[in-house]
Amino acid sequence: MRLVGAPAAAGGLLQVPAGMPPSMAVLLVAVPPTAVAESVSDTAGAAVLQTDPPARLRGRVPGV
Repeated sequence: MRLVGAPAAAGGLLQVPAGMPPSMAVLLVAVPPTAVAESVSDTAGAAVLQTDPPARLRGRVPGV
């Protein structure tokens, strides 16, 4: 769960400067690391949902 939680927390913290940039330069610097953190968090979360449930529920959990 740390693999999901840490990038999600980092992405959330990085969204603050990306959401209130004083200039376009700050926005251009703040958005790429935010996007990477959110992408890693989303991918890790999907992997956990697909592999962590018991075998009898594996196909049904992502569908929910």
